[in-house]
Amino acid sequence: MNFISSIGSAVNSLGHGLFVTLKNFTLRRPITVQYPDERLELPERFRGYVEFLFDPQTGQPLCTACMACERICPPTCISLAGSRKPEGKGMRPDFYFLDHGHCMQCSLCIEVCPADALAWNKNYERTVLDKDELHYDYRRPGFDAAESQPGKPEAPHPEADGAAGQ
Repeated sequence: MNFISSIGSAVNSLGHGLFVTLKNFTLRRPITVQYPDERLELPERFRGYVEFLFDPQTGQPLCTACMACERICPPTCISLAGSRKPEGKGMRPDFYFLDHGHCMQCSLCIEVCPADALAWNKNYERTVLDKDELHYDYRRPGFDAAESQPGKPEAPHPEADGAAGQ
């Protein structure tokens, strides 16, 4: 009798397991996303890369070269130099260099920017084979302001070529 009750218990357990499996296959939507064909909807406050913003009408950087972002950055991954605009009023950036490999996503540069020239983008694909690909320089050839994605700079770190003292 003990042997027959254990077989009955095993069949009952097997039936319950098959029912749960069948219910999950037929009634529930899949939880996984077939990446890279499908993408998750990211939260509004998601922190991807820091991106340098441009005026949509003129295509010029919104940056006023006030250097606040460079001064407040804890890992000092931002380098910026500016000069007077040709019109005579205000400043414009001569270069803006950001090393995303050192950026700790603290958001201090975005919060301190008086011109709202920096923002978080929704890019979360940060895998690269060469760490130089994490360098962002908006002057590099082929830079697309609409994409505003990090990429390889046209020259080594700006302080190395003496441009930072201007």
